[in-house]
Amino acid sequence: MKLYTNEIVFRGHPDKVCDQISDALLDAFLAGDKTSRCGIEVMGGKGKIFITGEVTTSSEVNVEEVVRRVLKDVGYIDQNNRAINVVESGNPDEIEIVNNLGKQSHDIALGTNDEVGGAGDQGMMFGFACDETSDYKPIAMQLLQDFSRFYD
Repeated sequence: MKLYTNEIVFRGHPDKVCDQISDALLDAFLAGDKTSRCGIEVMGGKGKIFITGEVTTSSEVNVEEVVRRVLKDVGYIDQNNRAINVVESGNPDEIEIVNNLGKQSHDIALGTNDEVGGAGDQGMMFGFACDETSDYKPIAMQLLQDFSRFYD
């Protein structure tokens, strides 16, 4: 017998919160400069949010303001910027936001310009289809997605 697990996370889970923060930062940069190129990574836990990566933009974005807005939207901090709910922190009154974003390196910028059309990040993704559901997803994944839509 082969055993395996499936996982799906709900709104407020650190993985989803970090995804929402990086998405919100990208949206903010693009709102000010539609040609912005952003490689943003976010990590959070123990009362801290760490943002790093490289950005090419003419847009000015208040990173801490964007992060706090997302944290408020998911219920991590209240109107007075006090940490609430599931934040794991030795100091529950404050979530530390570390902004380590920098300008895109010259070498990466050369490889991602409009003439070259390259990507500054590499990735290999794969997937598969199966006949367990009408959407060709494994039944465990389908059940988890249905469950999360109902409760999230």
